[in-house]
Amino acid sequence: MTSGDKLDATADNAPAGAKKPVIFKFDNSNIPSPSFSVQAKESAAGLDKILEDRVINRLQRIDGVGSINAVGAPKRSHTGLL
Repeated sequence: MTSGDKLDATADNAPAGAKKPVIFKFDNSNIPSPSFSVQAKESAAGLDKILEDRVINRLQRIDGVGSINAVGAPKRSHTGLL
């Protein structure tokens, strides 16, 4: 039984008015996924701020950009005592 046959067999269980599902092949190699590495004489916090302000925010505003992920940089945390 093919995937299409399995979908056809479940059509009776679909909600009223539901459209027929579509199956298509998806290949991650067809999606551009650039990767960048940066280093600087700045502190880790300084480099993180530069990346956030000058790189990540600008890239996120480009139409068609799905997501931007920065990895490896230490996360900021705030601690307060009451």
